[in-house]
Amino acid sequence: MKLDSQVFHPSISFLPSWPAPLPLLYITQSGAAVLETEFGTDARTASLSVPRLSFAIALANLPFGALVDRYPIKPIILIGGSVIASASLICAVTHHFALLIGARFIQGLFIPSHTTCIAAYLARSLPAARLNVVMGSYVAATVAGGLGGRLLGGWIHPPLHWRYAFVSASVLVIAATIAAVRWLPQKIPERRAKHRPLVSLNC
Repeated sequence: MKLDSQVFHPSISFLPSWPAPLPLLYITQSGAAVLETEFGTDARTASLSVPRLSFAIALANLPFGALVDRYPIKPIILIGGSVIASASLICAVTHHFALLIGARFIQGLFIPSHTTCIAAYLARSLPAARLNVVMGSYVAATVAGGLGGRLLGGWIHPPLHWRYAFVSASVLVIAATIAAVRWLPQKIPERRAKHRPLVSLNC
């Protein structure tokens, strides 16, 4: 059966991998008590690994939106995914809490290279018939990512094995990066780029 070009777009094939970096948001939440013991900190300090990452995401959303306006999306996703995965591996092996927090902050700075940039790309390239569904998927992916992080850091890998959770998250990000580079076209189609300003997405 032939799919209607106004309903289907090749970029939709990437949607299952879109939220891959989002589990990193809450991956340490379930193991906060373990971090407190392992790094010899108090509960307040041990809990910083989540808000520091969230703060970094808030800082980086608009700059990445500006980058995807001016440059091809694939190099942005490739660099961002590489940095996120590398920072995850640093979190997995470090024995210094300050380095863990620093790596988490760097993760947050580059997570928008996947979330914001891909959302901006799809907003400009998808047919109008699919746009509302896909933007709704962005919200659903955020919720699923938060839940996935808690499951990854507290159920799939028990809190005592929180380092393995970071390794698993790194593998997910690498897979999502490869998928994005493979499936997303290099440039945003002109026909959509003229009609979907990024500011409307970020508001």
